[in-house]
Amino acid sequence: MNSANAKVIAPRSLFLEPNAQTVTSIAAIVEWANTQAFTEPAQREFQASADLELIATAHAMGKTVVTLETSNPESKKSIKIPDVCRAF
Repeated sequence: MNSANAKVIAPRSLFLEPNAQTVTSIAAIVEWANTQAFTEPAQREFQASADLELIATAHAMGKTVVTLETSNPESKKSIKIPDVCRAF
């Protein structure tokens, strides 16, 4: 589920609007992803995902992301949350 779909289901109060620090973090994370060996489809999918916003918000706020997703630094077809978080 992407963040747009989640906003339809969940109360708006559960979501933070991006601020300047979050936007800066988004740009840094996208730049990082673009310099890695990920496929273009993987980059597009990640950039359109709620994962990017989640990680950028946590990064901007100095928080930790907790996920059950498994790290896979060798992956080229999918950008994994733990691998992005490790980089930031």
